[in-house]
Amino acid sequence: MPEPELCRTRPPELHPSVWSVHIPFAMWLVKAHQPKVIAELGVHWGNSFFAWCQAVKECELPTRVYGIDMFHGDAQASYYGPEVYTAVRRAQTQYPTTTLLVETFDQALGRFPDGSIDIWHHDGLHLIDAMRHDFEVWLPKMSRRGLMLIHDIYTPFPGETTRHWWPELNTVYPSFAIADHYGLGVLAVGDDYPWDVHQLFEAPADERTALAEFFLAAGRRELTRV
Repeated sequence: MPEPELCRTRPPELHPSVWSVHIPFAMWLVKAHQPKVIAELGVHWGNSFFAWCQAVKECELPTRVYGIDMFHGDAQASYYGPEVYTAVRRAQTQYPTTTLLVETFDQALGRFPDGSIDIWHHDGLHLIDAMRHDFEVWLPKMSRRGLMLIHDIYTPFPGETTRHWWPELNTVYPSFAIADHYGLGVLAVGDDYPWDVHQLFEAPADERTALAEFFLAAGRRELTRV
């Protein structure tokens, strides 16, 4: 696979996050995949949400981006006040094809027809029972081009978490993983992808490892930029 062509612009970063290292990959994925609908479960400060938004803006795509969060945190991410939603909402106004839904993940489910979501990103509660529930109820919403992304597949959080479930998931679906910074996993749950996206899952293992390191290196460079 040729070296991926990364996006040129940067999204707003409201708060430092381990997710920031994945921004170049996330933006490239939007550029390569050109999804019609992106749904993110768990927005918090918006590092991943604004990566999707900025890629859509740079590539001049008509993609709709939805961020779903109650904006009060949880026992893993810690709890926080209304200042987080206020900051995210203010930054979101520069992206006209985006929507923030202040709802639970289950409440938002009915807003999306079956087969309508092309990219789904989960960064909510990572306890395995909660994660399994979210994955299973949202799976019918995925299109034939559907990619399901899960953060924290190598999380250090205690208890039965996503890191214990990821080995099962990646034996059921074609997968691509970036192991560093708590890990970001991608599952191909559809069967119709652009060639560059298809290559993420079909390239030999050594090439997929090199690709993951390429995106990580780009992310580390972003973290050191002033």
